[in-house]
Amino acid sequence: MQSDIIYRSFKSYDHPTELVLMLTKEIQNGVLIATLIGSALFVLLFNEYVPYYILSLWLIVQFALSILRVYLSRKLELCTKKSDPLQASYLRYSIITTALGGFMWGVTSWLAVIYASEAYTYYILVIVMGLTAGAITTLGSIFHAYAAFMWSILLMLASSFIYQGDNAHIVIAIISILSATFLTGTGADYYLKMRKIIELSIELQSFNTVLEERVQKEVSRNVEKDIQLMHQSRLAQMGEMISMIAHQWRQPLHIISTAATDMDLKIQFGKIDDATCLKNIETINTLTQHLSGTIDDFRDFFKVTKERELTSVDEVVNVTLRIVKEYVENKKILISTDLDCSEQFNSYPNELKQVLLNLLKNAEDALLENWVKDASIHIKSYHDDAGYYFEVCDNAGGIDDEVMGKLFAAYFTTKEDAMGTGLGLYMSKKIIEEHCGGTLSVSNREEGACFKVALPREG
Repeated sequence: MQSDIIYRSFKSYDHPTELVLMLTKEIQNGVLIATLIGSALFVLLFNEYVPYYILSLWLIVQFALSILRVYLSRKLELCTKKSDPLQASYLRYSIITTALGGFMWGVTSWLAVIYASEAYTYYILVIVMGLTAGAITTLGSIFHAYAAFMWSILLMLASSFIYQGDNAHIVIAIISILSATFLTGTGADYYLKMRKIIELSIELQSFNTVLEERVQKEVSRNVEKDIQLMHQSRLAQMGEMISMIAHQWRQPLHIISTAATDMDLKIQFGKIDDATCLKNIETINTLTQHLSGTIDDFRDFFKVTKERELTSVDEVVNVTLRIVKEYVENKKILISTDLDCSEQFNSYPNELKQVLLNLLKNAEDALLENWVKDASIHIKSYHDDAGYYFEVCDNAGGIDDEVMGKLFAAYFTTKEDAMGTGLGLYMSKKIIEEHCGGTLSVSNREEGACFKVALPREG
């Protein structure tokens, strides 16, 4: 399946619009800076060895090529936004110039081998590997752009080291080819994950648009069409969670790339040891399992369950926080917990998670809208002889009395039209009271609002 997608991508240049725009943005933002820094390092190290006219010619070609790449990326961006048929041609030109860019950086290794001493070739190795490592974030959104750059630069490096002729350089050349093969797999995996997230996001946006149009027509006939409202609320939550997952994936993917590059460099310099290998492999395996677990959490989060299942309030809170906590705290909102309700009972855990997600989102919006300093959300769980409880409290200052009575009404929202649907709290109350047989209430406390969910014990 993966190989088929990659094959079709190479053959037809059929990529999601968002990934193409990511490529153009990264090229426009990073190519000239990378060229400037890399060229400065090369000139600083080799100006005494490489003839002036060759060095000057290399610099002219390198900067001209970088400017051409930026120009083509802007044309590609415009064609992509307008769905212009020339998009495929400009994407092809961008791939070709990207490969030429890698080739020109590979030329530096030949210049070092021909004109400088053996020790200086290792400086080029560091520069080349640094550019290759950075390419996955700059070019990784379009797999074969990344592959074209990486193979061009590493093949040039390997060929120059083979030309050098001594055993150490030949070993490094072989390792470079093996590294290129490994990095091709890493780049393909990165591309497929990004593509999957984008395609899922597009599908969700499409579903959301269709459902919004349907709901607007049906509301005039019957505002109590619960199935349509539940779908709309769930899709809105799924859109939010796609952003949360994308945020969670960035750092682990960066660490995986760093660990792989660290092993590659140590192998090339002959400093690799079993402890380093085991440590980096353990890091990669752990983070890979984390990424897989994130997808499982997302899939289970929205799985429709018709039968009650054994769960606990603490389990519901912990699973939800695994997905949303980092995303919310990235907005400088502290989430604290005081959990004391691990006793299991029969209920609908996925619906409880959706209610908790709605309450957290509501608290987050209130804190951001009021520009609260030292913003915080506190989640508390407990139980007694009557039932099981959890509370979500914030320090956003509370809810106005005139708003309090309408808070759980359908389509009532205090946000601007584009920012809220007015369904979150309405659906949360219906889930708790009609599906779970409990109650959802709100009150103002000293620092802000506090939502309380009470679930009764089974008779």
